[in-house]
Amino acid sequence: MLRSAVFTAARSKDTEKVKKGVWEDNVDPSGGEIKAGCEEFVHVHPKDPQETLLHIAAFNGDADMVEWLDAHSADCEERNSSRFTAFHIALQHGCIPVLNYFFKVYDPKSDDYTSIYATPSSKPVLFIALDSAEPEVIWMILNNGLASTQDIGNAWAWVSSSEGEQSLLKKLGTQRDDILGEIRNLLMTYVLARTDHLYL
Repeated sequence: MLRSAVFTAARSKDTEKVKKGVWEDNVDPSGGEIKAGCEEFVHVHPKDPQETLLHIAAFNGDADMVEWLDAHSADCEERNSSRFTAFHIALQHGCIPVLNYFFKVYDPKSDDYTSIYATPSSKPVLFIALDSAEPEVIWMILNNGLASTQDIGNAWAWVSSSEGEQSLLKKLGTQRDDILGEIRNLLMTYVLARTDHLYL
């Protein structure tokens, strides 16, 4: 099936084959791998039937491919089975070039793009950023106003707990103590800034 071949190419980072499938063979870049009504023609079903080409490109950290798909009718608001958009996938894996693309093209402060950035209520955007264990990624969320005062306070409490510390240390390399300290200091800066603002 041509559509599945394009998705396989995307997972293998074969961007030229993906572009050919979309541009020349008219494979719809929006939606999951298996379109409704085509289930019986697919022999190997994907782990996540709602994962789109944009999700895959974001996971691969390929900002150029994300931009190309976005320009060719892919839908940045589509969500996978975890209710994550491609933006959330890039955030979770610390793919900074992809995040920069989203912030540049889709203003996070605009109500028009809430559907791209909003997460399921069970996991705030800031906590997805913490999954990356990348201080710059966490800063991007804070700097773009995508974390509430409560989210920041909860994140600070979590990284200061033994559970949060151990979770982050498992993801960090040889400079893990330095990076953990940087994450804590970053969150504390915003906690204090929000607290000062409340009393102004």
